[in-house]
Amino acid sequence: MVNNTSFVTNVPCTLPYDISSDQWNWYDDYAWWMEGFGSILVSSIGVLLNITSMVVLLSSTLSDSLFNWLLVCLALFDSLFLVTGILEAFRMHIGGKASIYHFYAFAHFLYPFRSVVMGCSIYMTITLALERYNALTNPASQFHANAKKSLNLGTKKNYFFTNLQRHRIGILKKVLPIIVFSTIYYIPKYMELRIFTNDNCNATATNCSLEYAIHLTDIRKSDQYVLWYLNVANLIFTTIIPLISLIYLNFNVYRKRNQYIQRQPSSNYQRHNIQLQETEVHAIRDRDKEMVNQTMILFTIVIIFGLSHALRILLNIEDLRSLEEKREALKKGCGWIRFWTIIVSPISYLLLQVNSSVNFFVYCFFNPSFRDTLIAKFKTTWVKSQSNAEV
Repeated sequence: MVNNTSFVTNVPCTLPYDISSDQWNWYDDYAWWMEGFGSILVSSIGVLLNITSMVVLLSSTLSDSLFNWLLVCLALFDSLFLVTGILEAFRMHIGGKASIYHFYAFAHFLYPFRSVVMGCSIYMTITLALERYNALTNPASQFHANAKKSLNLGTKKNYFFTNLQRHRIGILKKVLPIIVFSTIYYIPKYMELRIFTNDNCNATATNCSLEYAIHLTDIRKSDQYVLWYLNVANLIFTTIIPLISLIYLNFNVYRKRNQYIQRQPSSNYQRHNIQLQETEVHAIRDRDKEMVNQTMILFTIVIIFGLSHALRILLNIEDLRSLEEKREALKKGCGWIRFWTIIVSPISYLLLQVNSSVNFFVYCFFNPSFRDTLIAKFKTTWVKSQSNAEV
């Protein structure tokens, strides 16, 4: 997502109606608060919360679950997305004039990379829904094996490496295709921007300075590229496919969950002629609760995901709808800009950052084990800091 207004504020006229200089001045202040200060604040908090979530999920028995490893991958993608947002906020609004290195880094890496990690985050959410659907479809055999593994894991202190070795194949199978697909799909993004250098020196100037600006390449200006890649393909791969997949999977997850919670674990395993010891029954019942908690976490993540991406989807549809008007305006030497779209765009981007930041609170609310581990780690850290202070 690039602030398109930076490419059109120098056009001689704007359609469907002219945007006054007062409106542009108001927008500059508005964008500073939303895309500058607000973006840095939300993203910084989000990165901190995501790192905390990853530490808690990986340094305890919570790492026993593949679902939690996938949550860690989602938190990692979200954190990378937030970091790129922080860097762009500093380039655009904070800290004065950006260096040439920051301009080149944004145009040739940060801009396309941000799209890649956002695509990974979108499809990681779908993967979480698919994992929940598979777990609820065949819980008996999976839980019988996992229950015995959990009993053995109880004597081991290094949960991280033990469970990483155990889940490494499942993680690679689910995450690697997402990374490969997003990387390949967004390759054209690396060819959309170029750096423009303006030399302010003249024959009588005593002080010379270079000004840098980011311009669209000819590929990015191509009508066919804008229509088929930026509008049609993006609408299909970042909106239609994710929405249909999430609706289908979550509907079935909800249906399977209702069937699942009606079963008693002991009778379920008796039907499968599985003889369990008392300790195994307790382990399975704990995993039943974990299954329900993970399903509720998924539902909440998907709801927040839908609300946060709603404005992005609306702007994509508006961009596709007004494509012909933009072409006609370009022929007249004007830019086609609806003032409401440039007002909504920073809100949409901030919502995407909020979506990448709030999963920590979802885990705290729906996962008692996550809360207990978090509190225990906080107490341990506090005691150590107090001991060091006394020394």
